Amino acid sequence: MYKLIVFTILLCIPPIRSIAQSKPTLHDIFLDESQPDSLRFEVAATLRFKYLGHKVDSLLWQANVMKKMIDKGKSVDWSGMWYFTMGRYYFVTARPDSARIMNEAGINMLESKGGNPRILSKLLAAQGRAESVSGNYDLAKSYYVRARLLLNPNVDVANMGKLHLFEGALEQEQGLFLPALFSLQESLKFAEKVQDYETQATALVNIGLIFTELGMEEEARKELLKSAKIYEQEGDNHSLATAQTFLIPTAANLDEARSFYNAGIRIATSANLQEIQSNLHYELGRYFSRRQMLDSAMVHFTQAQEIAASRKLEMEVATAKTQKGDILIKQGKTQEGIAILESVLPDLKLLRINASLVTAYTALSVGYKQRGDANRALDFLEKSVALSDSIKSKEISENVIRQYLDNLYQKEKAQIEAQNALSKLEAETQLHQQRLMMWGLTIIMLLLGGLAYTFFRNMKAKKAAAEQLQLLNTRLQQEGENLAQSNKMLHNFALSVSHDILNNIDLILSNGNILVGTSRNTKTLGLYFDQTQRIGQQLKEYCLSLLQSARNYHQEHNAQTLYDPNPIVQQILERFAPLLNEKGFRVETSPLAPSRLPLAIVSQVFQNLITNAIRYAGDQDAPLLRIGQETTDQKNSWVIEDNGPGIPPHLQRDLFEKAAQSNKGQGIGLVQVREILQKFEADITAENSPLGGARFVVTL
Repeated sequence: MYKLIVFTILLCIPPIRSIAQSKPTLHDIFLDESQPDSLRFEVAATLRFKYLGHKVDSLLWQANVMKKMIDKGKSVDWSGMWYFTMGRYYFVTARPDSARIMNEAGINMLESKGGNPRILSKLLAAQGRAESVSGNYDLAKSYYVRARLLLNPNVDVANMGKLHLFEGALEQEQGLFLPALFSLQESLKFAEKVQDYETQATALVNIGLIFTELGMEEEARKELLKSAKIYEQEGDNHSLATAQTFLIPTAANLDEARSFYNAGIRIATSANLQEIQSNLHYELGRYFSRRQMLDSAMVHFTQAQEIAASRKLEMEVATAKTQKGDILIKQGKTQEGIAILESVLPDLKLLRINASLVTAYTALSVGYKQRGDANRALDFLEKSVALSDSIKSKEISENVIRQYLDNLYQKEKAQIEAQNALSKLEAETQLHQQRLMMWGLTIIMLLLGGLAYTFFRNMKAKKAAAEQLQLLNTRLQQEGENLAQSNKMLHNFALSVSHDILNNIDLILSNGNILVGTSRNTKTLGLYFDQTQRIGQQLKEYCLSLLQSARNYHQEHNAQTLYDPNPIVQQILERFAPLLNEKGFRVETSPLAPSRLPLAIVSQVFQNLITNAIRYAGDQDAPLLRIGQETTDQKNSWVIEDNGPGIPPHLQRDLFEKAAQSNKGQGIGLVQVREILQKFEADITAENSPLGGARFVVTL
């Protein structure tokens, strides 16, 4: 209820703007009896709007001056303005009964004497506002309708906007949300025509409050933010701070609610608007209470009560105390909560704050139930239900909003169609004019056409030649980069092949020593021959595939094909089987995941790593070679580790940066392995294994 009253008054009492600058000049004109009555009458209306902000005494000053004009025998319109001004004075000083008496007297006088229809419309609208505040909604509605019928919608645009706003606020108070939304939209339409920002912003606020009642917080927030932007542009801090109050219940989360609260408090504090500070604390307290943050809610309800008490705002004090009593009962402080609620009940009944009465009755029912007083608990519960049923039901349904939005859509569609029709007519008119101009320009165009054609053809040919040259240069540059890359790959190929050939020659020699030894009989020589043939064939295939991979690097690098590494690993293990068996290796393997690495690269990687394991772990009492897979952060890795002596600390850092020489090898293979892996967006790292030896991890 207080929200509607606040914003109705905000509309009827525009803020003071530049009073100090305009007052002397307007007073001089108004008091100068040599000026025409029509001019002095307009100045009186201007002064009324400039002084209605927060200085009620200015209403009395105007009324006294107008009374003097009436005593001098001025027209009936001055009397009408006097009644209107006195009615406004009683209205803003919270005496609606006196306001109704003054308004009714002015209406009867103007109707009987045929006064200015605009002044009569103002009196009818003022009477409607007085009746709505007193709860006489049907009577208020009739006054608004009579006021509108006296106006010309094409001339009195601003007043039409205000009257539709008053009707929308009245329907909103009755819970007739759908008619209220339509009335408020009509108000917006008239207000936008004359750039009446106050009416426009107030209509947006009321639409936002309706959406809040319907539980449509997001839609409410949009409308309220629009109004806040208008108030900020107009420098109306009072209304801007109040808009922040209404935004709090629409907040999507706690941080947003606090941001609205902080913005409102900052504005209200700077402008010393203590009433709004009380409302801000109250709304944030309700936000906390709905989310069961009872301690925080209690703090803000207490602050709201203290500020309201200091300003003697009886309604705000009563509603804050009601919320505090409800929280105390929820917290289990039953006796204290009941005491507060029992003390505030008379004020709630006197002030007719029905919503808070329902809250109080419900909380008291719960409190007496906690105390074991079933009779009183039932009594308050019955009062709560009865009062809730007596409150006018709200049209809270999806169909209401759907109908409203559909209506808006139809209006927007009609406006778009009208705009399209107008645009089409303008386009056709413009096209007709262009055709006339084209006939006049045809001869000139024909004369210039030949020259233009030749010029543009040459320009086009030059542009095409330049683009072709640029394309050829780009291709040439790309080919050069590809050639350089291929040369580098072939260089790496030469290093890799030479290194791996040496390893395989060592393997052949080692196998000879193992298979033949000192007993060179036909059987051992045959085994050695077969083994040498197989190793030689595999080495040949390996060299050819590695060479092919170097030549086709760009195709393989961009390909998405997955290769199975397991057959290659088994082939290499079979090749090194005699040497592994001779050194007593125990080999443990588990399946490896497919990868984008070409099989030649897989062969190169595992041949080098297995060779290193044989070299360095072969001297152990029970040498172990383990090949497996790990998965971390959704990435697969191949792991090759042994139980050899491990990697010396002075070699770990530079193991892949340069050929790390040792007494068992030159270290070229590992450098080449890392370079080729990185070209395929893979990598290899080395560390000491928990087995005691080296551990190499190939990250795919």
